[in-house]
Amino acid sequence: MQILTESIIGFRDGKPKINITWRESSHPTTLQVDEARDLALAILQCIEAAIHDTFMWDWAVKNLPGSHEEKQRQAATLLEQFREWRGDHRL
Repeated sequence: MQILTESIIGFRDGKPKINITWRESSHPTTLQVDEARDLALAILQCIEAAIHDTFMWDWAVKNLPGSHEEKQRQAATLLEQFREWRGDHRL
């Protein structure tokens, strides 16, 4: 069973959120203890990532120079680079 987590910023409200995707089935699934622990850790890490991503986005849009659209483009680039860095440095 593959369960994926992803940090996102809510489009409508700008709040940190996480997506959880169950790839194989929409039916209830029983997890082994180690799988449940891994999922819980992934969710906690994803929550932290969503909070950090939202801070970076908000800061960039408020503080970088340029029009609102330019700031959003710059913020998206910064966020993409930060997510790549975070993925490479996750413990």
